[in-house]
Formats: sequence, structure tokens, C-alpha cells
Amino acid sequence: MATKKSSNKKASNLTTTQIRWLNGEYLLADAGASSSETMQALSLIANIGGKAETLWLAHGDPDKFFWKKGMRSSPITREELEDHEARWLTPDNDEYGRDSFFVHHYYDDNEKTALWRDFGDKEQYHWETCLRRPIPIGASVDAAMVAFSGDGLKPFVFV
Repeated sequence: MATKKSSNKKASNLTTTQIRWLNGEYLLADAGASSSETMQALSLIANIGGKAETLWLAHGDPDKFFWKKGMRSSPITREELEDHEARWLTPDNDEYGRDSFFVHHYYDDNEKTALWRDFGDKEQYHWETCLRRPIPIGASVDAAMVAFSGDGLKPFVFV
């Protein structure tokens, strides 16, 4: 996962909403937020005009948090990221695609390959780039591709 560290980490000119976003807080839970704070939160969550990306590159802490362009949320902690990766690596109960969604959606094939190469349980599972997630050894790759070809929410089918 490519992360870019900026040398400009001064946070003195950041708004409270921006600081909360950088700290991975859920921004829309504050019922007392002003309309401008709510609009700024929505702008960051949706990365409108690249504002979230610019903020992340200038002030994000990739040692503590993970955020990638395309995520429609605040940055997540490294612990949350490890949890997503662990659930992708051991897909015994994928909750109809829920547990594999994060890695499948936000990682490119090179990142998935590196994750699989470094941490995959190759004695119990098989993975290749055409798959949404690892599958049990002996399961049909073709069936897995069909099972998760549409909306990604269909259960895995053993053949």
C-alpha cells in the first residue's frame, strides 16, 4: 500500500471537523453541528474536489491511520485495517461478501497479491487475482467467480 508522508504536518490552521476526520471520527453523529460543519463533513466524506485527499496528503498520519482515495469515510486505524485484512485472508464465513468487501474494493491486485503472499494460509486456501477473496483448496475457481460476479453479495458456492 503506497502511503505518502508529507513534511507539512502543522495542524494549527485546521478546522475541528478536519481534525476529527483525520482522527478517524464519524463526523455525522454530532447533532449539535452547525450546517457549515455538516457540509464540510460531507465534503470530506465524499472527497468533493479532492479535499479529503489533499488534507490526508498534507496532514494524515499513515503510521496510525489508513485512508485511500475512493474511501467514503474518515481514515481508519491501523488496527481496523489489520482486522479487514485478517477477515479477507480467512474467508470461512464471509457474511455474504461483507467481510471481504474492504480489501476487494480498496486494494488493487498488487496489494492483494502482496497481502496473500505475505500472510495467506496457502495450506487451506487458494487465491488468484480473478477472485474476490481466497477460497478453500479444492473449491472451484469458476464457481467462485460466478458466485461473486454480480453484486458481490451472493454466498460462495461449492461444486
